[in-house]
Amino acid sequence: MDMNGIRRLSKRMTNFLDSKWGGRIMLLLAIVIFLSLTLTRLTASSIWFDESFSAYIIRFDWSDLIHYTAIDVHPPLYYLLLKAWSLLFGANVAALRGLSVALGVVVILLVYLLVKKLFKQRTAVVATILLAISPMFVRYGIEMRMYMLVCVIALLATLVFCKIITATKSLKLRWYVLYGVLLSVGMWTHYMVITVWLAHWVARAVYLHSSGYSGIGLLKKFFNKGWIVAHAVAIALYIPWIPVALKQMSGLKYGFWIPPVTINTPAEYVSDFLLYREASSTTEWWAVLAVITLALIIVGTMRARRALIRQDKKMSKMYEAIGILAVAPVLLLMILSLYPLHSMFVERYLMPAVVVSVIVIASAIVWWKGARWLRLSLIVTICLCSVLGIVNVYQLGNYNPNEQSEIKITMTSQLVDKVKHDSVQAPIVDSGTYSYYEAAANEDESHPVYFDWNNVKNDYTGSLQMMRDNKFGRGVTDINAFAQQYGQIWYIGHNTNDQINPPASVDGWRVVKTIGVPDPLTGKEYYKATLYAVDK
Repeated sequence: MDMNGIRRLSKRMTNFLDSKWGGRIMLLLAIVIFLSLTLTRLTASSIWFDESFSAYIIRFDWSDLIHYTAIDVHPPLYYLLLKAWSLLFGANVAALRGLSVALGVVVILLVYLLVKKLFKQRTAVVATILLAISPMFVRYGIEMRMYMLVCVIALLATLVFCKIITATKSLKLRWYVLYGVLLSVGMWTHYMVITVWLAHWVARAVYLHSSGYSGIGLLKKFFNKGWIVAHAVAIALYIPWIPVALKQMSGLKYGFWIPPVTINTPAEYVSDFLLYREASSTTEWWAVLAVITLALIIVGTMRARRALIRQDKKMSKMYEAIGILAVAPVLLLMILSLYPLHSMFVERYLMPAVVVSVIVIASAIVWWKGARWLRLSLIVTICLCSVLGIVNVYQLGNYNPNEQSEIKITMTSQLVDKVKHDSVQAPIVDSGTYSYYEAAANEDESHPVYFDWNNVKNDYTGSLQMMRDNKFGRGVTDINAFAQQYGQIWYIGHNTNDQINPPASVDGWRVVKTIGVPDPLTGKEYYKATLYAVDK
């Protein structure tokens, strides 16, 4: 095909993407791609502790659910929604993870609406396709946690926020009230959504300054009646939870399980965003690909901004605002993680920034002017990163690089399944504490999972309060008597020993056999189940 043929094909494609049905077809394609990449993975990997906490807490009634949430470290809205979802669709792992998939579809729809409003339909189409194959979006699109819900709330608030800052005349107060409601709903979902709201402040200030406001005039315009009303509404709706939030924050020990911010933290975020790969393992050609892609994104963003300034100043100001929403949450979370505050920098807490970053890249691709070979290079490298990143997601499963543990890929579900299908049917007792929730998520009526209550009776970690209270009677207070009652028990857990050793307080347990499940990366069997026989 000659150059003229390529140009004609490009023009036809452009016309298709700009057409009414072209946009709808491509939006549907993006949703189909996302569903194909997530629904096929709902049960491929075991749920890990955070997910298992979600699955366990919804077993309680509504009041107990809020009570146990208050003792832990997060607000309750996601858990309340997950419980309602479970009443409609079931409480198995696939059904519960399905809520995040459904919310992910909503995110794609909201991205399409937002980008179409700000940067026209063609950009919206590219953004939704790129988002559907974004590694972190695919990874956390099945996570049984609140990250997709946070993205939905953040995007809804951003839609209203954009209407507020671009209004050419006095806006009706109901829009500010709606914005305030969304601010509060976000805080009832996850505390780190505060980085999005702070980013809105920064973007609002920059937008007003670029519109000609400065000094006192900028302050008056910034803190207008509507903006004050919005935040008053947000605070008023959040008042019932503020004492709980303050208590939760004060109860966190410095560092908790989250590693401190270092000079490598930005690199970790970029590596996760592009390739879903730790920066320390992004070496050789992986590193070359990541660096080239990042450089092309920066160049493309600058070129797109210049093109938008020449074509549409209002659109260029919104591109600046969206760019701030992509970068500011990352910087703000780093600042909030510095001493004397507690380390809170976790890449998955920044999912709204990940989504907006995809919008920035899509806009750079569509609005790039000049040096077509560079734009083509960006398209190729970002697509290559996405494909390789999704491969990493599939290989790593529920791998969590922030977990400071040698064993990072949870295999509890696979282990419980293996025990359930073994020829010897005996009670299952989890040898750990946090891992009990993981095992319990895979139990059934004929294979209930128990835990040694003595392991948690003196542990006052908030997330273990459900185990200490033992309302479901799965906590075994006398493990030796329990074993003697049944004659045989499966004792399960994870460690590097040849078997899962019994508690030090018991004796006379005889090993019948040990089975394990191999780690998909190393092939080693960290997760094991040992069948013990005990004389009655």
